[in-house]
Amino acid sequence: MGNDTTRRISMSIKEQYSIKPIPFDDCKEWLLYKHYAHRMCPISFSFGLFDINNIIIGCCVFGGSANRNNVRIGNFDVLELNRLVVNEGLKKNVLSFFVSQCLRQLPIPLIIISYADPGKGHYGYIYQATNWLYFGQGQRKDGGWDSGVTSFIKDNKEYHGKTVSTLIGSASKEEAEKYGFTRLFSKPKHKYIYLLGTKQDKKRMMADIPYHIMPYPKGDNIRYDTNFKLTTQGMLF
Repeated sequence: MGNDTTRRISMSIKEQYSIKPIPFDDCKEWLLYKHYAHRMCPISFSFGLFDINNIIIGCCVFGGSANRNNVRIGNFDVLELNRLVVNEGLKKNVLSFFVSQCLRQLPIPLIIISYADPGKGHYGYIYQATNWLYFGQGQRKDGGWDSGVTSFIKDNKEYHGKTVSTLIGSASKEEAEKYGFTRLFSKPKHKYIYLLGTKQDKKRMMADIPYHIMPYPKGDNIRYDTNFKLTTQGMLF
């Protein structure tokens, strides 16, 4: 084993990796080609995970939620962790370090919300590892499941409702069927929330959150191929 390899094994995560804000434009390839959603999202804050050689190996972005109920909770602003994607081969504790350090760099007070999609084989283990609060899966007032997401399938390919709307000018079931799209009924997503602020802020936030804390869900995660080679890999200045 070489001296360089031995040295890296003995180094702490903080010594091997760093987290820095990155320009929004430098997130595009990560979101469009490496994240499984393959589309852009609202971005208010964007961060990169860098290795010891100052090479970017991950991207995490926060922005406004597509759910209008998530703009504010009580007197507190809400942001959604919209995308989290890293290169293959990283240890789980590196990913949790990345998320926790991103949260530290956000303004306070602030409520952060994020979702894990069981339809994609996700249960939110990274949120569990970083001590987010879990509030179950979406339900309508009548007790039925509510995925909060419209998706379609055509020629064995799945499309998000926003993509269909861009393609044909509408995401309604009737209009989409005219173009050969079939609406899918997605499983409701797992909802996680993280509170940023003082102890007093968090106490007030908990009083305003209209959900009940629930035990973390468990299941087998599905991993996705994120081996797309980015054109901008170097340190961003």
